[in-house]
Amino acid sequence: MDMLQNQFEDPHFWAAVSFVILVLAAYKPLSKIIFKGLDSRSDNIRKELDEAQRLKEEAETFLTSCQRRYKEALDEAAQILAHAKEESARMSEEAHANLEANIQKRLDIATQKISNYETAALQEIRIQSVDLAVSAARKLMMNHLDDKTAHILIEHAIADTKKKLH
Repeated sequence: MDMLQNQFEDPHFWAAVSFVILVLAAYKPLSKIIFKGLDSRSDNIRKELDEAQRLKEEAETFLTSCQRRYKEALDEAAQILAHAKEESARMSEEAHANLEANIQKRLDIATQKISNYETAALQEIRIQSVDLAVSAARKLMMNHLDDKTAHILIEHAIADTKKKLH
């Protein structure tokens, strides 16, 4: 017992007992504050996780929307390209047809001009042939006709011309 009595007199023992009593007395209010702080921190973390989840879902929705719009844009670009190819082919065919028509028109004009030149050349040849024949006939008549026969032929020609004029 002496030892036990010595312990009650030892200031370290009382300091230890005081500490244990202090810890037991402070445990309940401190645990409430600590648990309240931990609960508050837990709620804040939960709210942040919920917000992060919401933001993640929004981002996924936005990504899906962007991917859909990207696909639509690709489809529209493909349609535009196909339409442009069709329009280009149509315009090419139209230009080819116009070129063919233009070539045919020019060919017809050239053929008509050639025909006109041929007609004019034939007319010129006829005129020159008649002039040459008349000139040759004149020379023949001059060389082989006497004045009396020439005079008769001239009067016949004048009479024929008068008949044709009336």
